[in-house]
Amino acid sequence: EELSRQMALVRRLVELGRATRAESGVKTRQPLSRALIAATGFETLGEELRAQIAEELNVAGLASLGEVGASLV
Repeated sequence: EELSRQMALVRRLVELGRATRAESGVKTRQPLSRALIAATGFETLGEELRAQIAEELNVAGLASLGEVGASLV
């Protein structure tokens, strides 16, 4: 059940990431340095699932919005 929940989160994050790229006019084939994630449960995802998200979105890294915090200002 936990794996099913995690995979649903992975699919949703990839879907949202692709939609955000499309909305901003940035094609998926253009690599980005990172994607900021603000989603409940993201911190509990293993490295393999995080790597899958990064690969699907063509980003070098993923960061939780909470991890980045004040450095965005």
